[in-house]
Amino acid sequence: YVLHLKASFWKLRGFTVKNALKGIVADGACNNLIDGLLVTDLGEEGIHFRMFSKHNVVRNCEVSHTGKKNPGYGEAIYIGSAYSNWPKYTDGKPDQCDSNQVINNKLGPYVAAECIDVKEGTTGGIISGNTFEAQGITGANSADSWMDIKGNHYLIINNTGYNTQPSVLTDGYQVNCAYEGWGSYNKFINNTCHVNADGYGINVRLKSGKGEAIGNLVYADNKVNGAAKGVTNIDIKNK
Repeated sequence: YVLHLKASFWKLRGFTVKNALKGIVADGACNNLIDGLLVTDLGEEGIHFRMFSKHNVVRNCEVSHTGKKNPGYGEAIYIGSAYSNWPKYTDGKPDQCDSNQVINNKLGPYVAAECIDVKEGTTGGIISGNTFEAQGITGANSADSWMDIKGNHYLIINNTGYNTQPSVLTDGYQVNCAYEGWGSYNKFINNTCHVNADGYGINVRLKSGKGEAIGNLVYADNKVNGAAKGVTNIDIKNK
């Protein structure tokens, strides 16, 4: 790792993170501010909140050229841990990386996996005002959207996504139930999606072998261009 953050109430401002396997990994780190960093040229993910890292803010950062060694692990920002890793990191408990905020960042191009991956076990984050660029998404490890949301009660608002070739983007945003009880009650409000691909602007995958994604809301003010299947596959909510 370039920087392994295992402390709370720190402010990281205005420097560059590059040339390692992972950029910033936060373990048990709470109430930190990551502000105005350039995160680039990494073998895997750029910024990762893990092991009960809560109430952190990432804002005004640029993340690009991730996943250069392992494209399937090349997320720009990664929140939580997959349930298969809970025994390793959290003694088998859900990795409750809750109430983290991702605000006004530029994520992409050449982020090999999703711009943001929100894992099961996490709750109550805010994703707002970000710009996503799909150019360079590889499709490795099923990465074919700007965001993959598997947590609960996330607010995804005022973001703008672009799809510039080459990329393998299918949908702008995807909601998935990767573990029973998760992937639910997320809200999408006033996002602008330049999808230019075969799927939806916001694809809520309602059922999987792990359970059902319920209570997700896609509001009518989301703007979707070039999505062959339309805005979303669920009923659109009027405010």
